[in-house]
Amino acid sequence: MAEKDVAVPADLVVQPPAGPPPANHGRTVAAWTTTWVVVAGGLIASIGLVMAATWLFWAGLGVSVLGLVVGKVLSVAGFGQPRDGTAGAH
Repeated sequence: MAEKDVAVPADLVVQPPAGPPPANHGRTVAAWTTTWVVVAGGLIASIGLVMAATWLFWAGLGVSVLGLVVGKVLSVAGFGQPRDGTAGAH
């Protein structure tokens, strides 16, 4: 059976990135702050769940959501992964 040439639509063609990826591998102030605040919120929520303290559970979830917001704010403020392909962060 002969192979046929198949035209690939332009929107399905993948192009390589314009430059090398940042050299910090995600080790930024924004990433670490987000991680630790979300982990602390999860720990608080877990303790609340084990103690059957509903208010503590919800407080822990609130801390986790706050961690996501803080991480995004830090990223926008320039403490996160660079968006223009340059290496390094604050």
